Amino acid sequence: MELHRNHPLAEPKPLLVIWNKKSNQSAERQSLQERLQEADGAVCLPFDEIDFNAPLHDRYRGIVAAGGDGTIQLVSNALIENEQSLPLGIIPLGTGNDLCRTLQIPLQPVRVVDAYLAGQERLAEIDVMKISWNEGSVYSLNVLAAGVSAKLSEKISRDDKETFGSFAYLSGAINLLSEVQEYEIEYQLDKLPAVRKNCLNFFFANGRMCGGGIEVSPESLVDDGVLQLVIYEPMNSIDRAVLLTDYLVGRYVEHPAVRIESFKKIQLTTDHEMPVSIDGEIHSCKELTAEILPRKMKMLLPEVTTAN
Repeated sequence: MELHRNHPLAEPKPLLVIWNKKSNQSAERQSLQERLQEADGAVCLPFDEIDFNAPLHDRYRGIVAAGGDGTIQLVSNALIENEQSLPLGIIPLGTGNDLCRTLQIPLQPVRVVDAYLAGQERLAEIDVMKISWNEGSVYSLNVLAAGVSAKLSEKISRDDKETFGSFAYLSGAINLLSEVQEYEIEYQLDKLPAVRKNCLNFFFANGRMCGGGIEVSPESLVDDGVLQLVIYEPMNSIDRAVLLTDYLVGRYVEHPAVRIESFKKIQLTTDHEMPVSIDGEIHSCKELTAEILPRKMKMLLPEVTTAN
């Protein structure tokens, strides 16, 4: 994946590292937090102690979210809503770390911290997906999942995610094969005519992965100015089992019940309330709008080398 790059930042300002106090504090995470708190090149604070209305760019060269996809969403939304121009960095401390996988950030927090503290980083600009529904709106850098996938995210416990990673999602998917629910949806892509069909599941994808590394939209790029709609049409239990197998070998897009379309804006309605997972956060809605905001988010990506 080629990202838009600039030269590494040269200003000797520290990084503001935002730590998720609610995340599981393992010995490794506590050690990393202590190291960041003691480092000259970083200031480590919890989210609720930061004034995002303040001119943060005067004090810091970037803001780094230390956590998982939920933490990334929380911090990125604060940056966008308060029109902060600082780039966003990531220390992968989540269970899924799906955006990190797409951005090719190594899932080795110690090496990532080493790179940031050494100033080994690069700038990139990526697209943002703005999602609106009856509860309000939110910005996502990765994937919205609805239907079966959202139910799956709701069913899997944090402990299972911590212990089994993507296997927890796959085993949960097997358990859901016999209890899937169909939804009647109507959607309009950009200015095309509206389409009505039944489905089991759909994704709005800016990134490629969700569920701890499961590639739900292999053709998605975070800097191409478009989103992908991935729909699973109704299928029998045998076809659903085949689809699950296709996931494991990386060829599920060839499954006859899978439909993929590109768009810049979508308006979608369902016949009844549908569970929706946005970067792991569960919601419920009957109407959704999503649109692409090209290169809206500046990213500060660690340049991890073999020497780190």
